[in-house]
Amino acid sequence: MAPILAVIEAELHVPGDDWGDAVVASGGFRYLLAREFRRQQPALALLYDLEFVALGVRRGSVIFDWKILVRLKRRAASALAEPATAVALASVLALPGAVNESITLWERLFPPVQQQLEADLPHTPPVLTVIAIRAPDGRDVFSARGGEFDLGDA
Repeated sequence: MAPILAVIEAELHVPGDDWGDAVVASGGFRYLLAREFRRQQPALALLYDLEFVALGVRRGSVIFDWKILVRLKRRAASALAEPATAVALASVLALPGAVNESITLWERLFPPVQQQLEADLPHTPPVLTVIAIRAPDGRDVFSARGGEFDLGDA
């Protein structure tokens, strides 16, 4: 199984200049997307986590640039080191079908997140734009911080 199943590049545009609203929208986006992933794809969520990598923050209101890695969980990686276990889990959880339909799968995660963000922040409704959903490549190598995120990084 691939250590990174998919890479999603997204932008979260929070209108206005209130940094507090932007921080709330950013945290809400990460929480809601992870929740929607677990709700829509419980089998994949057993093995994979969403890792949010902040690429930057731009002004023009507040625009967060994100790269979201669908990364194999550490505990799953060690369990799947044995080929027989990997094959058994993949067939039981129907992972080949999920992997083959992954672009459609990922696209379905975003509309409920967008709708909830708009409902939660009606005074400054964030706009979520998915830029790309693709297979991982050489652009997706990051430092070994373990997926930590701090808005001070942005």
